[in-house]
Amino acid sequence: MIKEKSFSIPWPDNKQMIRWLVSVTGILYSIGIFELAHDQAPASIADYGLSWKLLIGSAIIGILLVVSIWFLPKRCWEWIKSIKNSILKLLHPLAWINLPLLIGLTILYLLPYWFLGEYSWILGSYAIRIVWLLVLSFLSGLIFNSWRNWKYSQAFLMSALMLGLIHVLAGYLPNITDYPFSLSWSETSWYYYASFFFSHRIYGSTILWPFLDIGRPFFLSAAFAIPNVPIIIMRIWQVCLWVGITSLSAWLLQRRLNQRSGLTFSLWFVIWAFIYLLAGSVYYHLQFMVILVLIGVNPRRPLASLPWLIIASIFGGIVRINWMPTPTILALTLYFLETPLSSPKEWVKYLKWPTLWGITGLGSGLGSMIGYWVVSGRLDTHLVSKITAPFLWGRLFPNTTFMFGILIGTLLLAGPMLWLIGRSIMQNRLGGLRSSLLAAMAAILLGGGFIASVKIGGGNNLHNLDAFWVLLLIWACYILTGADTPQKSFSPKPVPGAWVAFFILIPCFWNVQQLLTLPGYDYTIVQSDLQTLRQTVQQAASQGEEVLFIYQRHLITFGEITNVPIVPEYELEELTEMGMVNNLDYLQTFWDDLSTHRFGLIITDIQREYRETPTNDFGQEADAWWFTVTVPLTENYHEVLRLPNEGIQVWAPNP
Repeated sequence: MIKEKSFSIPWPDNKQMIRWLVSVTGILYSIGIFELAHDQAPASIADYGLSWKLLIGSAIIGILLVVSIWFLPKRCWEWIKSIKNSILKLLHPLAWINLPLLIGLTILYLLPYWFLGEYSWILGSYAIRIVWLLVLSFLSGLIFNSWRNWKYSQAFLMSALMLGLIHVLAGYLPNITDYPFSLSWSETSWYYYASFFFSHRIYGSTILWPFLDIGRPFFLSAAFAIPNVPIIIMRIWQVCLWVGITSLSAWLLQRRLNQRSGLTFSLWFVIWAFIYLLAGSVYYHLQFMVILVLIGVNPRRPLASLPWLIIASIFGGIVRINWMPTPTILALTLYFLETPLSSPKEWVKYLKWPTLWGITGLGSGLGSMIGYWVVSGRLDTHLVSKITAPFLWGRLFPNTTFMFGILIGTLLLAGPMLWLIGRSIMQNRLGGLRSSLLAAMAAILLGGGFIASVKIGGGNNLHNLDAFWVLLLIWACYILTGADTPQKSFSPKPVPGAWVAFFILIPCFWNVQQLLTLPGYDYTIVQSDLQTLRQTVQQAASQGEEVLFIYQRHLITFGEITNVPIVPEYELEELTEMGMVNNLDYLQTFWDDLSTHRFGLIITDIQREYRETPTNDFGQEADAWWFTVTVPLTENYHEVLRLPNEGIQVWAPNP
């Protein structure tokens, strides 16, 4: 573990902070209003109502503010400062009211998302959502400035972190519901896969291990330790995994940095790292490996670190191909950051333990990966789906599936960290060997993430770069806090205040992409639809017919539909994967089962009546589904029931 060091953040100058705040807010507000005008307003300018004309006028004023804020005379800045001081004087004697005010502003931040009603389309613009975050952060910053006696730029940035955290946590609320059907396309597929660990008790038979990585189902399966667990408990458990494990990862990193900066810094760092990990979509079951490395790997005790590395690598091997080497790379990252090279001539001795760690970690990961493929009985489908999936290189650039595209999205989220790391390398902070090895490992994870992202089925966000995000987080935070061990006597220059602002704000901005909603559904309609579906499939099962749930299979898992034997083949996620990679052996078996009318009923989501345009959101994936599932299904089966409120279609064999 590294020695304890003191650290202070170079907060931006208040004047500089206000300039950037007004500029960014004005630009984003103008973009948002013109975007809404394009999407929501009438086609003809003459048809615009007074409200739209006022909004567009305010956007033009916003642009003028952006320009003028950089040319304000000194007298105007003195006037702004006097107004701020007047507000602080008003708030300071009322210290007891600061906490209620902060709570009130937090509620105010959430209200437009939940209660705008017919005007909810206003927050449909991502730019407007960022503006709303900035405006409320500006107001909350005044309260923090008075209450905590912080510099205003610090108070503003901490307010943004607070609201960013509230936004992330509020985003989980819609998931806490007893709604019996799937909340999203594949939400409940993971619950079904998690049930495999208790398949004999739940289904009366043993089912092969999960087709996709075993990690996420393994963590979710703990909920099935409760007999007859309801789906709301499973959903609460998943939220607890997301929040709990991500919080633990953030806290362990802060602990690893070992700063003497007080409880306040520690708390805010944990909040920021929590938000950052979720911005990078680092799944909780993958963070388990990060946790093992942060807890157990210690360059000063290299032999004692090996068991932790082996366990993490074994888990990585059975989870994902690109995470098979990740525990080893993260362990080596800690070694190179914390251990200096005593002399360039000693490089062979220096690399002795990293070499042993590399061989042991990679060997453990590779062995567990191959072993899982064999033991799970999924060797063929795993190899096909991971190796032969086609590339969609257009996903690297802005597209309908991901508005930023992988390249721009990566630069936006990683930009501040890459700048800090690049500056460190230019200053030769760690020396050539250590910096080169760290950069090479980062490049490997970045390249692997790009490849995974452009495979069909990916590229709608940055989650396939998750291992890269973790390495970048560790490297940048070590440099920022001075927790690394420089190669020689080193006096780093403080980072610019503007960089600190972007470093803190960008993960908050990134998570605001999620549009917040409240949980809720029409209980009467849902129960009626569930009862109709239940009666339909139970009647077919009572006549000895097989009922295939391609979609909504979890209804059997959670006991919403009983007396219907499970058909383990052709689950939604697996069938989709096999269709995307055009696994003809697998698909031919499926087509044969359709042509021979093996199933008395088939439950799917509502199928399109036409081929999807490849340029639409996930257009290539939908196109693959159309040819491999929809066409053969409609040639051999016909619709007997449609539940449009739940997006369900039931099919029976053609006469």
